Amino acid sequence: MVLRLAMITAIGLSGIAAAAPCSELPVLFVVQDKSGSMNFDPNGQTPTASSPSKWSAAQSVVPALATQFTNRFRFGAMMYPAETSQFNCSTGVVKTPVSGDASAIGRSYSAALAGGGTSTAASLSAARAYLSGLHLTTPAYVLLITDGLPNCNESLNPATCTNSTPGCEHDKCELGAKDCLDNQAATSAAAALFTANIRVFVVGFDPSLTTGNNLSVLNAIASAGGTSTAYTATNKAQLASALNLIALNTATCCKDACTAGAQQCAADGSAQRCQFDAAIGCTVWSSQTCEGGKSCDKGQCGSSCQDLCTAGALRCANQNAEQCVKSGSGCTSWVAGATCDSGRGETCVEGVCKPTGCIDACKDGAFQCSERGPQVCVKATECTGWQDLAACGSKAMCAQGACRPSCPTPGELSTCSAGDICTQVTGGAVCLPSSGGGGNSKSDAGVRNTDLRDIQANAGCGCQVADSSALLGLAAMALMWARRRKV
Repeated sequence: MVLRLAMITAIGLSGIAAAAPCSELPVLFVVQDKSGSMNFDPNGQTPTASSPSKWSAAQSVVPALATQFTNRFRFGAMMYPAETSQFNCSTGVVKTPVSGDASAIGRSYSAALAGGGTSTAASLSAARAYLSGLHLTTPAYVLLITDGLPNCNESLNPATCTNSTPGCEHDKCELGAKDCLDNQAATSAAAALFTANIRVFVVGFDPSLTTGNNLSVLNAIASAGGTSTAYTATNKAQLASALNLIALNTATCCKDACTAGAQQCAADGSAQRCQFDAAIGCTVWSSQTCEGGKSCDKGQCGSSCQDLCTAGALRCANQNAEQCVKSGSGCTSWVAGATCDSGRGETCVEGVCKPTGCIDACKDGAFQCSERGPQVCVKATECTGWQDLAACGSKAMCAQGACRPSCPTPGELSTCSAGDICTQVTGGAVCLPSSGGGGNSKSDAGVRNTDLRDIQANAGCGCQVADSSALLGLAAMALMWARRRKV
């Protein structure tokens, strides 16, 4: 990966900004895209342990950045869209107000769920309004992290706009204005931030954003925001590298994080000692991992203790939520979380306060087949439930959570599209990927040309665009907004 570095006036040709002690830290405000495609790995596939989802990567990397630079920035975070429902295009909301509490970033990311569209322009404008309202006397920077191109501007004309989906020009796929590329409004929003003396750094977190027109869109936003060009990343390690480089190049001020010589145990069980860092001119915590079965006690490795639970686990105790965390000793224990308000009808369910009688029916964003056809799991209230998608039509039936073209003879290839095979399922035979797994692409903005063929087939049509019907539009809408595959 080649990082496209933004040279700003506060940074010398050396690439790393000089630091000095200060009384008030500058602000680094994260504007985080949490659209539905963030639930998949950078290649648009189901996440695995070796290739985690883009959202889980962000949940790890951004809080780590805040912790590492806790004495060089005050952090805050906005996430967009505000809601996670399948077709949502709401403007982002502030999840972490600007403060010196870096740990608040971690709590916000841990509690948030990905889902919805990519309302970048409106969210950047909302970030400017929020930051301007703080009347800051120190420098402020916006860090935009996105895995796709801006859309969700319903004021655009779907008959004339540039679409996010190939083959859907002039609203052929009936996706409406939500599929219109909203690059001009996003660029204008970044320019307005720069006019307000707030520079905008842009990080594109997806392979599709590293080249071509997609990269040009992000570069234009970064240029309008005063930082020349965008950074790109295609995995968790590259995302961490890009964010750290931005912070290092931008930080010009620091505060002592601790008193030199002090010791403590970190939340991850490591032993920490406070030392003066001559490179930045302030004290920082230096960590030592406790190995060989040793744990941290009063800032030193050597004592032993016993884990009482698995870090991050949730449970209910006396109708209140509890969470398993590592204490200063380096071992885990249960600590009180939210107190469920029985007066408002709340009760504790699997460690989370929810309205009485509300039980999650499924995992948000999952798909299944019902007797009526495909269904998607959405979080309509505090709990999830199954929502019907478009019926499959006479030439298709539901299999593996999506409408699949019917076929006459199991095992045959000629009756199916390239890469598919006629497969026997309950109630008949349908065309499925020859590998036997996976499914047709479901995205919240943009699909490849081959995906459009799949959408047409799923709607119960042939492979020609002329055969599509109104049902194609409904199926396409359901698929487009469940998971983004960039072009």
